[in-house]
Amino acid sequence: MSIAEKFRWDAIDDEQFEELVFKVLKSANPQQIQWRKRPGDKGRDIQVQFRRQGGIGEEIDETYFVEVKHYQEGVSSSAFEASLTWASGEQPQVLLIIVSSHLTTPYRDSLNNSQRNNPKIRVPPPWE
Repeated sequence: MSIAEKFRWDAIDDEQFEELVFKVLKSANPQQIQWRKRPGDKGRDIQVQFRRQGGIGEEIDETYFVEVKHYQEGVSSSAFEASLTWASGEQPQVLLIIVSSHLTTPYRDSLNNSQRNNPKIRVPPPWE
């Protein structure tokens, strides 16, 4: 059994889950990281900028919008409407979705459609 399966997710609240995600991202040594606490987080809980090496050795700065949801049940597409809207408008390179439970099938479909409609924004597989 993995640590994630042993962990008591119901023992922490939403803010503590965001803090956990923030600390994991911060441990990856980003160029910048900002925890945007509500209200008015503009569709992301955390904004991170990483610098990576491109294919020909150039340095590339990538902005990540990170949306974090701490749910006990499946997460529906309505939970991320604001994130998708803000990402479409502000065009980060990556929209990272992190959930403590799982995504519903309609949400997965919505995410795939959003990726097709906004090809400049990478949406890696959600952290579930």
